[in-house]
Formats: sequence, structure tokens, C-alpha cells
Amino acid sequence: MDFLLGFPDTYSQGSGSVIAAKAHEIYAYAQDQWQIKPNLTLTFGTGYEVFTPWKNNFDHGLIMGAFRPGQQSTVFPTAPPGFVYPGDSGINEYGGPTVKYGLLAPRLGFAWSPTASRNWSVHGGIGLYYNRSEEETALETLINAPFAITGTGASSATTSAPNGGGVTCSPGFANPWISVTGATCYPGGTTAVSNPFPFTPFPVGDKSIDFAQFAPIGFSWSGLDSHWTAPRSTNFNLTIERQLDKATILSVAYVGNLGRHEEGAIVQNQAGQAPGVNPLVGPGTAWPSCTRGSRLASAGLCPITSITENADLTWTNGTPAPGGAPLNPSIYGHPGLDLTEYNSNYNSLQVTFNRRFSKGLQVLAAYTWSRYFDETSSFENNAFNFPGINPFCLKCNYAPSANDAPQRFVVSYTYTLPIYSLMHKWRRLTDDWNLAGIYTLQHGTPVGLFDFRDYSTTCDNNVGFFTCPGVPDQVGPVGIRNPRNNHGENPDNLYFNPAAFVVPATGTLGTASRNPLYGPGINYGDIALEKRIHIDESRYFELRLETYNTFNHTNFANPSDNGFNSDDVQGLFGTFGKVYATKTISTGGEGRAVQLGAKFYF
Repeated sequence: MDFLLGFPDTYSQGSGSVIAAKAHEIYAYAQDQWQIKPNLTLTFGTGYEVFTPWKNNFDHGLIMGAFRPGQQSTVFPTAPPGFVYPGDSGINEYGGPTVKYGLLAPRLGFAWSPTASRNWSVHGGIGLYYNRSEEETALETLINAPFAITGTGASSATTSAPNGGGVTCSPGFANPWISVTGATCYPGGTTAVSNPFPFTPFPVGDKSIDFAQFAPIGFSWSGLDSHWTAPRSTNFNLTIERQLDKATILSVAYVGNLGRHEEGAIVQNQAGQAPGVNPLVGPGTAWPSCTRGSRLASAGLCPITSITENADLTWTNGTPAPGGAPLNPSIYGHPGLDLTEYNSNYNSLQVTFNRRFSKGLQVLAAYTWSRYFDETSSFENNAFNFPGINPFCLKCNYAPSANDAPQRFVVSYTYTLPIYSLMHKWRRLTDDWNLAGIYTLQHGTPVGLFDFRDYSTTCDNNVGFFTCPGVPDQVGPVGIRNPRNNHGENPDNLYFNPAAFVVPATGTLGTASRNPLYGPGINYGDIALEKRIHIDESRYFELRLETYNTFNHTNFANPSDNGFNSDDVQGLFGTFGKVYATKTISTGGEGRAVQLGAKFYF
């Protein structure tokens, strides 16, 4: 938004749609146990699962489309080549994926007591587990053309047909369908931008739909990869336990897992080449003004692959323009693609001290030292949050997981205060005083950094269904700072040195990883004082004084831009490197909270 002139940067409006998602799941499991010796038991078994991909039955299921460049739809013959639907060759009711029937999940475990005293225990196991994919994949089809329409107004359009020159349009408040200058804008083809609302879905079987009205089609298009399968995880652990006394057990464990075929999403029709660069545009090339991805759909600034809408509303694609998107970005945009191609690994040392209630004290303490790496941390992590997944270089996405917290220590306790030993005559007053609490210390989780305008010039966030993969260059040490210090050496409440990261040169891949630094950790504790007053054996009052965030410690959230879970290196939102929020733990991110409570048990 240009507040001085009152011009919005972008505009978007959707017609809405209906989701009638459906999937099936079948699960069976067989297990046996063999006691090899009195002190050694072996357990083994296998699961068997059948998952069907999610589908959306809206409009007879035709909304489950796919993007297959070069294939012409026969279901909707006026769709630009590449946008295909159930009923087209190779496109089934799920949009292409098939049901997998060979999902066996074997598991093996053992338990061994190595000494006659039975004070030692060693147990472990390994198993393969499958997971149902997210219903989100069906939800995303809600706005696939031609079943719904998302209008972006004059955004990402120009004042001429897409194969000519022209000036990039900016929507106005009064009429977002023309430029603020009053000029007519063209998103592609020969059809000018117009207001498509209210939108009435087309009848089934309509073969004369003008798809120009949905441009850029990829901005509101998502489908499943034809190799879509069930995500899976191989989990394994080895634990050694020692009973220290009749009330206390110490355990040390190695716990890990390997994730395979995990869900993620990319945008298609990207410009450039591996490993995510575009050397044919920018200063010193034939396209010196094509300096960032946000200009890829701007005719006259970047190379544009031509496209022609014919008189019968079909489309003819031109030869891909070197340095540009392979297909005209004003018409095609960047269609979304959901995949199960990503991997992760987790390895940890877990130590637990467990003292059951004895002599007035109960303690449970757990320490975890771990590392967690992946190529995307969840389906939404790098699909709708920046940076997106780089489809040219899978290994470039490998980094500490967004969920990686290398160290974590938690202790909980209950202690019966020995007041009763001081005054035996007043038992109702002195008995049943308990002090209970929990305290957590945890390392921070990674901070994602991104390049919103994508100076690699491979992707345009203005026309893509998912986010683009731009990352910055790292040119210096991160320089972690204390955001509490808003004076002296840190007047701007910076958490890290913003000068350590810069926008990469045009056409190049940023050198920073997708999660190059860790955010603030957790230092947090709750304490409660309890007093029970017994009336008889089954009835009593309980009075409680509870404190949350007892020591009033501020737990800062990760630095991020408003509306995102990561931070934009260009500082377009004026917040790069700064902390503006606290973690929402038991007090919702606020300071110490104290409350009184009373209960009557009967």
C-alpha cells in the first residue's frame, strides 16, 4: 500500500466454493510375542494400511484437476494446454494419483532384564508407520478454474496485450479493475480485466468457457503430483533403565526417526535453471530491468513467452522465452503442486529421572538433547510461509527443522511441606500443605529468512498459488542480541544483526539456508501452593494459590514479519531482525498471573 498516494499494491477477491472432501482408510495389524528367556521377551508384528488420496466431490469431482504442461484437456477444451481434469487422459478421480496397496509396516521390539536383581532394564524397538495425508490437499482445490474465480483486479496486468510492451497496472480503490491512471489493463490474451462478480459456476459439460477471465489461472490452482503416496516414518529407540531405590528410576534413551515421502508443495512454471538461478536476465543482459521475480509477469521488463487466444477460445503457446517462465505468466501464473517427496531425520538423547512420591517428595525431570533436520517442516511450513521450496535443488532446502529445539529440560515436582511436624495439635491447619510446580528451559527454534521479491528472478509471488523460494545472501555473523535492551547498543530491539543478510544479486541463489539462525528460547515456570482441609475420608476442601510465569520472565517470540512466520530480508515491512511479540505459553504471552481457587471434593 502506498499510503501517501492511496494506491494499493495488490488486490484479491474470491467467489468461494464448496468442499465435499472424501477419503477411505483401511488398517489391519497382527502381532505376536515370544518369551525367549524369563528375562528376555521379543515382540514383533506388522501393520497393513490402504489409503485413498483425498478428493473433492464438488461439481461431480471435476474440480480435482492437475497441471500437465503440454496436455490439452478434452473435458474443458478451451482451457490453456496443461490444465486437465478427471476424464482427461491419465487424470482419475483424485487428479492423477493412484491408491497404493503395498503399505506393510513391520515392527520389532524387545525387553531384557540383564541382572538377577532386576534393577536394570534394557528395551528398544524399530517400526515403520504410515500417516494419512492432510485433507488440506482437497481444500486447496476450492478455487480451481473454472469452478470458482479469484479476481486480482489490475494487479499483475499491463496496459497492453501480454506479448507487447505496456506499463504495469496498479489497482485503485474506487475501481480495482482498471489502473489508477484510468487505463484499461490486460492480464493476458486480448481480453481486458473486468469485474467477474457476482460469479455463477458454469454448467457441467460447458465446452465454450473463456478461461481468460480466470487469469492468472495458476494463482488459484492446486493439484496433486501423480506419484503422491502415504507419508511414512521409521521410528527407533533404545532405552536403558536403572532402579536406584524403591521409589526412583533413572532412564537414558536414544530416540530417533527417519521421515520419508513427507508432504510439501511447490509452484510450477518457474523461470531459470538449477540450482535456482536465472543468468539470462538483469544488469548486463538483454533484460536489464528484469531484476527480480516480482517483475516476471511484467511485459517490457522481463522476457515473456507469447500466447494467443484463438477465435474459438482455445489457446496456442509460443516458444518459451529464454530467461522467462516457460509458459506465459500472465495467463498461467505459477500453479501449485502438492508432493510427497521430502525427507527428515531426528536423533536425540533423552534422560529421565522419575522419583515417585516418597517421604513427601515427587519429582519428574527430563532432559533432551536432539537435532532435527528436514527439507520442509510441515505441509504449510514452506507452502504458505516463506521461503518456499526450491524445486531446482532439493538439497538446498535441507536445514534445521522449524521444530528443532536442540536442548530442552523440564522438571515437575510436588513437595508436602513439613509444617505438621511443628504443631501436632492443629492437624487440620498444619497437615496437607503441598508445593507443586513445573519449570521449562528450552533452546529456541529456527528463524526462517526470505527474499519476498525473489531476486533469483525465478518466481513471482504475485501470480503463484504457493510461496516462492527466494532466500537472502549471508554476508556476516548473525550477531545475536538481547532484545530487552532497547537503549545503548541496541536501541531498535534487534534480535540479530540485520546487516548479516542482504538481497542476493539478480539471477543468483541466496547463500543463506532457509533457517539460518535460532530464535529466543523458553525460560518459564509455574508454582502452586495447595492446602487440603478434610471433613472426613471422602470429603474435603482444596484451597489453591497458583502463579503462572512465576518469575515474570519475558519469553520473546521469533522475529517475523506481520502475517508471516519468517522474516523478509528487504525489510519491506520495517521489522527485519526485530522482535515484536512474546511466546503464548500458559499466560498467553503476558507477564506473571496469580489466581486463587477453591474446590470441594465429595
